[in-house]
Amino acid sequence: VQGPSLEDITDLQIRLHQALLNIDHLEQEKKHLEQKAAQLAQDYVTVKAHSDEGDSVQLSMKERLKVLEAQVAHRESIDDTAVLRQELVQVQRVMDELNQERERERDELKTELDLYKEKYGDIHKETSGKDTIESLSLLLTTTKDELLKLQKEHTDLLDNIQANEGSSTALQQLNQMNELSIQIENLQLQNTEKDLEIDSLKKILQENIEKLAETANTIHGLEKNIFELEQLKSHWKEKAYIAQNSLLSNEKHKSKVNVVEMKYLGNVCGKTRMDKVRNEWVLKEWSLKGNPIAYRNIFMVFMKQLDDIEVMQVYFLPHSTPSLSSFMALINSFFVDHAISKILWPSRPPDLMALHYKL
Repeated sequence: VQGPSLEDITDLQIRLHQALLNIDHLEQEKKHLEQKAAQLAQDYVTVKAHSDEGDSVQLSMKERLKVLEAQVAHRESIDDTAVLRQELVQVQRVMDELNQERERERDELKTELDLYKEKYGDIHKETSGKDTIESLSLLLTTTKDELLKLQKEHTDLLDNIQANEGSSTALQQLNQMNELSIQIENLQLQNTEKDLEIDSLKKILQENIEKLAETANTIHGLEKNIFELEQLKSHWKEKAYIAQNSLLSNEKHKSKVNVVEMKYLGNVCGKTRMDKVRNEWVLKEWSLKGNPIAYRNIFMVFMKQLDDIEVMQVYFLPHSTPSLSSFMALINSFFVDHAISKILWPSRPPDLMALHYKL
């Protein structure tokens, strides 16, 4: 049974090389995705830290408002109007600072969200979007609570103003309360805008979740392809190993066919003539009458070994028989095709009765 040919082995090696290249490319792509996921996780931790810092600032402001409320509730003196005016100014300043802080945090979160969209594509977008929505939702809830508290303070201050209508500063306090009412309305309008922004971010989050699901499916498909390519790699490695063993077996079998060595052993036309043709390749239709198989075997072995012979002198012995003339014509054609330029046709052939050969 003959093993696979050299073309089959070459084709198998090419296909194996292509499979290995595809596996390397998929592994590099997988590592790249893992690096992007790790970077996104690190950025998520940073954004989360900023969010926690904002929550701590908000908690501090709440505690400050509680202290102010407690101070206002326990003050009982004749200068309540001046004290209330001062507290109102402080509350207004605190509200302005809180509003500015919240606006700044919202802008920072929005900027970070845009950076995530531009830098990292569609992997883990739902993480930053979800945190942003949760932060804005928490900010909206906190702002609503603060509005309720401010409305309560507004009502309390109105009651105090009505109780002090006889004083000269009642009108000024009423104007301040009106300004405070306008600020409260502005805050309510801002909260409405933030509600709309949260709805928009929720839609974006839903789209990012869908894209992430598609990415997960793509990664799963890549892992499946890598597994199939690994199996294909093992399959082709096994086939290449079998083919290589078969080729080595053929080479080993071929190596058993030794070079035909022909040389003259007798004293042929004097010592000089024998030395000249010693260790040269000589081909002759020798006198093995009735044994054409032996002659044909020598001829075939000689033809097979010509590819391994360097350019040298080759002696053809002329003969009158048609079979030898045809044979020598074939040999001459072979040497011409293989660019062996020097062919010697001796005019007087030596005595080749003592021709020996071995395989």
